[in-house]
Amino acid sequence: MPRALAPQHPEWVTSVSVGATAKLAATGCADTRARLWSLEAGSYSCLRVIEHGGGSGLARIGWISTRLVGRASRLGEGMEALLVGGQDGLAKLWCLPTFDQLKESQVAKPECVANFSHGQTVRGIAAPADISFIASAGGRTAESVVIWWPDPLGSIEKSESS
Repeated sequence: MPRALAPQHPEWVTSVSVGATAKLAATGCADTRARLWSLEAGSYSCLRVIEHGGGSGLARIGWISTRLVGRASRLGEGMEALLVGGQDGLAKLWCLPTFDQLKESQVAKPECVANFSHGQTVRGIAAPADISFIASAGGRTAESVVIWWPDPLGSIEKSESS
């Protein structure tokens, strides 16, 4: 039998994406928040709320579909990443704790590790598993663009080595 998650959202749900392990899902809402959901044993419980901010709703959620690999793994062993795009024109990369950490500890929280200014509503967002680039798409009809953000982790690496 279908199960409704919408009562947890005070406004329109704008996007949904399921993680690679099929244990987590993320939803985006017009209230500027993303929610992480447990899909374990059909529990469908909200584990965390991510504050995007910006004063206008979320337009898209994009899951980086595999465990962080290569140089991206320094963000945390076994962690996954979530891309969030908003109507405020911002795209954000969030590093997520493991499913077990999210489920067992209220201390384990997603961390925003990078912000990108698309300039207009982000209507699509994606990245490969190694996060070698991020693509954001959006805008308004005549002004729609796709922006390729090369090496989004480069600024994080530079600040850590300083």
